[in-house]
Amino acid sequence: MALELLSQASAVRGANNARLLGEGVWVDGLGVVGIWLDNANYNAAFYGAGQLDGEVVRITEPVSLIAKFSYDYAYDGLLARLYSSVNGRMYRTKPEDNIWTHEHNYPNLPTIYDRMIRLPDRWLRASGSTIYTAPLDGSTDWAVEHSFTPENTTYFTSSGVHISEAGGGLYWLGYHSGGVALYDADNQQVLESYKVSYDYSGVGIFTSIHWSRELEVFVATVWKSPGTPNQTEIMVFSDETRPSVLTNPVELSTLSRGHVSTMEVQLTGAHSDQVVGFPIDWSITSGTGTLSATQSLTDAEGKAQVDYIPDNLASSGFTLQAEAKF
Repeated sequence: MALELLSQASAVRGANNARLLGEGVWVDGLGVVGIWLDNANYNAAFYGAGQLDGEVVRITEPVSLIAKFSYDYAYDGLLARLYSSVNGRMYRTKPEDNIWTHEHNYPNLPTIYDRMIRLPDRWLRASGSTIYTAPLDGSTDWAVEHSFTPENTTYFTSSGVHISEAGGGLYWLGYHSGGVALYDADNQQVLESYKVSYDYSGVGIFTSIHWSRELEVFVATVWKSPGTPNQTEIMVFSDETRPSVLTNPVELSTLSRGHVSTMEVQLTGAHSDQVVGFPIDWSITSGTGTLSATQSLTDAEGKAQVDYIPDNLASSGFTLQAEAKF
């Protein structure tokens, strides 16, 4: 299955087509938080949040010691990894009144990696199709927690894996190479994985893919390939297949006068994935006969059915219409 594009790339505006310095993280209510560069002057960097409409909102400036952001899900904050010049330390931080405040220093850590997150009971990170864990007190270093085999390994090869909370102990792994996987952190297993249904060759590379619990969509940032302008774009993807193609009704048994015949259609998305639980409206537009229902839902294969009962005295055919409103 593939994630489907909901909105085309939105070019980031303000600060001369600003682009992310490295990576950002999506924060509901703020946007893509990170260090943004003024494209006209790479030395003019600032903390900011890229909005879905492409506008960058400045949080504070100038840039100090923060290199990368990730999540602290134990305290509902962000983790700020500091530059190696300050021993690669990590702080918990929150934006208050558009200024970053360092709330807590983590002195005892395992080896620091970009995109590592803090859960209530352990540290977590991913690289390729392997998830790693380490104790909060840093008493031992990283160890393998789980490995999985995705259907298409091409989209799950990168070491750039962002982890964002889906709720209920579930976390989405977002890969720079264009895949996402849903990880059950409580039971330590990957439940499902998808690729992103967007060909970004010649456009740029994903620098982040995060799940928004508030919007229930994936928010991705794409760094455009060198050109004019060289900028970051924001894209939005859905994890549900949007209806695109509805087949014509077909009969599952031979039509005969006075006997019930089951009619069927199938609803799929733009990439042939099944659309599940979608209502199909049925009607007879010409001829006679009756239907068992005027609406039915698509099943796990994207198929919906209705029974047609012809009249005993009918002397001509009929026309059945199936409609999916989207």
